[in-house]
Amino acid sequence: AGISVAALAATGRMPAEAAVIPILAAISTNSLTKAILAWTAGGPAFALRVIPGLVLVAGAAWLGALLI
Repeated sequence: AGISVAALAATGRMPAEAAVIPILAAISTNSLTKAILAWTAGGPAFALRVIPGLVLVAGAAWLGALLI
């Protein structure tokens, strides 16, 4: 989803400013899915190692978008 929106923005079919929220939503959804899979497939110990990194990456993306 994020790549599709980025492609629309790159070709001029969508303003770059309008592409930010859909791309961030895709990143957030992907991170949430990875967190759920880490918990269910790897167990709590694995998930507690993976989830903080996912939160940091998604949070940094949102913070960067909000500051710009």
